Amino acid sequence: MKKLHNRAPLLFRIALALLCLLLVTSHYTGGLYARYVAVASGKDSARVAKFAVSSNLNGATPLVLSGLEDLTPGASKTYKLEVKNDSEVSVFYRFEASCLGNLPLKFEITSSGAGTLAPGAAEAVHTLTVTWPSSAKDVSLAGEIDIVTVTLTCTQVD
Repeated sequence: MKKLHNRAPLLFRIALALLCLLLVTSHYTGGLYARYVAVASGKDSARVAKFAVSSNLNGATPLVLSGLEDLTPGASKTYKLEVKNDSEVSVFYRFEASCLGNLPLKFEITSSGAGTLAPGAAEAVHTLTVTWPSSAKDVSLAGEIDIVTVTLTCTQVD
């Protein structure tokens, strides 16, 4: 009877050691198998759409207007503003006119100076009117210098 009793703990220890060995080896072999089995491949390409907007501002943004030297109170001058979209995308554009504020000039652009142009050779024409109000007849404005600029801002429409 004593022999049976001594053999059971030895078999239990061997079984426990084999179980631990099985757990450790399965952990390592599982990682190796997953490392060699995982395969990934891919291919992709992209192209940026052409963005080409032109205007009669001759590439100068902002454009400094000329010909305002002889503008007097009550007079106005008009300028033609053109924008053309040769892009592959729709474009939102906005013309803005401003000055330094030395003279009391008023600016008016037809159709608020903004709009959207479709892709391809779409174009828009606006008129900028620069006016010196007749009510601003102050002698202190004689000989005053002001700079009037026109800015065209174009953004792609998503």
